[in-house]
Amino acid sequence: MTFIPGTSGFPIFTDNFNAADLADPWLKLGLSGSDKTLILSGGRAVLTGNAGQDCSAYAPRMTMPLPYMPCDIETKLSAANLGPRTLEGLYIGPDGQAAGASVYDIFIDQCNDNSDNTIRVEGNSGLYAGPTIQATIPKWFKIRCMGSHLGAQWIFYYSLNGSSWTTYFARTLPAALGPLCVGLFIGNWYNQPAVNASFEYFTINPVNQLGPG
Repeated sequence: MTFIPGTSGFPIFTDNFNAADLADPWLKLGLSGSDKTLILSGGRAVLTGNAGQDCSAYAPRMTMPLPYMPCDIETKLSAANLGPRTLEGLYIGPDGQAAGASVYDIFIDQCNDNSDNTIRVEGNSGLYAGPTIQATIPKWFKIRCMGSHLGAQWIFYYSLNGSSWTTYFARTLPAALGPLCVGLFIGNWYNQPAVNASFEYFTINPVNQLGPG
């Protein structure tokens, strides 16, 4: 985990998951013994939910407070089992400590809805964008957070190579929000199939508010 001085005056935060365990400012959510686990192995953060374990609240989840805005939040999904009724991806919202997802928590994820591997943007209040059928793994996800105040935007992207990005969805916030959390998660539903995913890195990079969206 590193903090590199950025040109905007804010540091670039990067975690390559090469330590023995998560350090501050990470927080763990929804882990329960050997049934739902998070381990760091081979430069990956590996989240797992065994079959029969209900992960329908977008957890297990690893979150941290968003230190500044505007910024890009980015991760690489390097592997996933892509089983039926499973999902894994990147998260932003004010509800990082709660047991479930609030109406303002939003997730961009790789989702297998029984048979089709798709990309979605979703949350407790419903499906915002997608599904777009796309089964390629690895996959990169990015959220551009243009502030947390009323009228600010969260812009969601995905990439198949880590350099060329597709703009997938933009959400203008309907209300003023307090401090935000961001992080990684897995989930499942219905009869709780096994789910696992490996993330290669997680970074928060300041961006120029006046630059391109």
